[in-house]
Amino acid sequence: MLERIRREQSKRRAAFEDVLSNADVLRSILAQADTRSAVNFSEMSKMVRECVKGARPALKLTLHKDSLCRAWKGCTQWTIVSLAFDKVTKSQTKIFVHLESFTDLKELNLSGTHVKHLTPLKGLTNLKILDLTRTKVTDLLPLKRLVALEALNLTRTEVTDLLPLAGLVALEELNLFLCTQVTDLLPLKRLVALEALNLSHTHVADLAPLAGLVALKRLRLYDMQDGMQVDLAPLAGLTNLNIHGLQ
Repeated sequence: MLERIRREQSKRRAAFEDVLSNADVLRSILAQADTRSAVNFSEMSKMVRECVKGARPALKLTLHKDSLCRAWKGCTQWTIVSLAFDKVTKSQTKIFVHLESFTDLKELNLSGTHVKHLTPLKGLTNLKILDLTRTKVTDLLPLKRLVALEALNLTRTEVTDLLPLAGLVALEELNLFLCTQVTDLLPLKRLVALEALNLSHTHVADLAPLAGLVALKRLRLYDMQDGMQVDLAPLAGLTNLNIHGLQ
């Protein structure tokens, strides 16, 4: 058993070293090690530091365990551009406080996790893509200053107030699928870069705030709640708009 584990560790290290020695910019490092293989993440982190030799590669990471997050945390010589979490249990949500350290972050995927508070994100002003699908998030206020954000997925969250999004003028895609508490689109009125909006399974009835969004190309309105009637007349001036879900 120990010999098998050692062979597996050797293979992982060799693969790591190969990627590090043959790429100026690392496009992807998936830290998906099975805990049964007893990989020493602190040792792996140290090895990466030595191999990088002062360079600032752009990394994509998928973090699975609390110990793994600690191993990667503090590697300030790295530019971590994409970060995702997988198999993070409710008891491990404390790892999210470390997110404030990743100031170069451009993509963040927290979908399916137990994250509830977004305070650690408030300083991530380089963030462009944020996925909060099926999280416990209700308050978007920490996103207020993330003006570089281009895509935001709030699918199946309990968000009610979209006001913190009012100043995110770079936003191009917004997914509110199954956000059943959302009723008011007025905060979106000035999001002139918005191209895609999903309002399916929401309680939105008034689409008038969208009338001035000339960049809007795709609007999804499938299965609006309680069979409410949605008036499309305010959108008549949006000549490039394709509406899906309502006739």
